[in-house]
Amino acid sequence: MKQRRVLIVLPNDTLGGAEQVLKQICKFYSQNKYIVDVFFLKKRRDHNWENMSNNVNLYYTSASREKYGLPLLVLNLKKYAFKNFYDLAYTSHTHTSGLVGFLRKNKFLKIEKFIARESTTIFDRFTGFRLGRFKLMYKLGYLSTDLLVCQTHYMKDQLFKNMLHFFQQLKKIEVIPNPISYQDIKQHILSDKPHKNEYIVSAGRLIPEKGFDILIESFKNLSSAYPNLDLVILGEGPMRNELETLIDSHNLKDRIILKGFQKDVYSYFKYAKLCVVSSRIEGFPNVLLQMMSQNNKVVSTLCAGDIDKISGLITCSPNNVFELQQSIDLTIKSDTNRNAVLFDDQLQERDIHNFINKVHSFTGLNQLSDLNQPVTT
Repeated sequence: MKQRRVLIVLPNDTLGGAEQVLKQICKFYSQNKYIVDVFFLKKRRDHNWENMSNNVNLYYTSASREKYGLPLLVLNLKKYAFKNFYDLAYTSHTHTSGLVGFLRKNKFLKIEKFIARESTTIFDRFTGFRLGRFKLMYKLGYLSTDLLVCQTHYMKDQLFKNMLHFFQQLKKIEVIPNPISYQDIKQHILSDKPHKNEYIVSAGRLIPEKGFDILIESFKNLSSAYPNLDLVILGEGPMRNELETLIDSHNLKDRIILKGFQKDVYSYFKYAKLCVVSSRIEGFPNVLLQMMSQNNKVVSTLCAGDIDKISGLITCSPNNVFELQQSIDLTIKSDTNRNAVLFDDQLQERDIHNFINKVHSFTGLNQLSDLNQPVTT
């Protein structure tokens, strides 16, 4: 019997939201006895893809920057991937989707079903040259996709609103909400309480889109009402110095802690007084699902489409200090015990097993069963 094979191409080995989704996809297929070839534009840096199963092959370039990695990636694909037939290929970034689509269209890559996933709402986030570059990648390779997956209905609407004629030509474009590895979360071993005081927690890269400056201002306004409550922010990024200066200006250095990157975010979410997503804009914040898996009290800005459809959340407008402050205060005071069941039901519906089977259904492939523990909803 021919060995089934999956191709995954992504920019680097960091674990942002889009990369986490591709890693879940990789793990699922490898558990189902597929060989998975994973190609990166850049060199190995964060080692987040190590210790995968024997069915997973990792290929890195020697490039430290993506623009230098593109020709090296093509050479890697030529050396290792062009000779193989792939049952499926997955991408989740516009430039890698455009490249794989172009190579498939010109018969350099042999792929039965190519699934591209949109990772952000580019027409909201980018302008000028950068937006033009993304549009070029759409035209370069997206017509070779068998399925384009949008995380939210808003994301799909934005594609049609801005490039209606082009996206009408795609074979299929569907909204499939971001997956979560439900069984992995339930089997995750939590550590002890990671912070000695009571605390609010948020997590993400320290970049403007995450709205941590808004969260800090909101916490400052609440700090006197909750003198025994700290704010813990997990993650690293270019805004660290700016956020530290903001924290110092409010004399809250002892109560607002920038913890940096943490491998075990789940323990922080579990023991928090509440969890907060403060983003200005997202494709869809996967960290929100992680928070819901551990805590009954979750606040989120309406930073992405379909967040308003999640039952049990307290939500508010993005980029609004007062509304976020009010939402945090309301959530602290609310009885949210019923959210445990609400959140659990919604997370099971998003399980990676269901996500993959929806992809297979839309592309005419056979359904797969998770070999470890099938999830039924």
